[in-house]
Amino acid sequence: MSGRIFHVQEILKTVDPRHVYHVPAYFHVTLKLVGWLDDQLKENLPVVLHLIERELQLFKAPMVIFHGVSYFPDVVYLKLHDPKGTIRSMNEVLVGKLGGLIRNFAFEGDSFMPHVTIATFKTKDVDPLLRMVGTMADTGLGSTVLSEVRIVEFRAHLAYGSPKEQIESLRPVQVIHLSEE
Repeated sequence: MSGRIFHVQEILKTVDPRHVYHVPAYFHVTLKLVGWLDDQLKENLPVVLHLIERELQLFKAPMVIFHGVSYFPDVVYLKLHDPKGTIRSMNEVLVGKLGGLIRNFAFEGDSFMPHVTIATFKTKDVDPLLRMVGTMADTGLGSTVLSEVRIVEFRAHLAYGSPKEQIESLRPVQVIHLSEE
């Protein structure tokens, strides 16, 4: 499947190579942002990690389908279809269970849209690229089973750099394996 994603990225690069086209090791689906590691989060982190693990272990590994390319104001992403709604349910559970311990963000709950970012814009002049993205809106890109959840420390300053830096931008803190259906 990463070969198909790479092919999409190569097409986009021919239109506009100025942007950051992420490496496969960077591809991920964000279930829930925890926030910046401030003093309050440092104090609550062991409880937060325990709650996340306890709640997510109750879920079966979802099968997801990548069905098209789209964009947000700052990125190009793969649209993700989760037939059973497992990923949305995971987000809702985490928002509910962690509510008093961490900050919730505007794009969670009803606004949550599971996706995989494949490129990040480095300029505002993206109209030609967005036209190409529009032609890929219904491109089938395969499916996969999401068998684990990684709690990571996101190092934003590395996410838009070299391939090596992109890989280092998602430092694993904990891995939760989901049971197969």
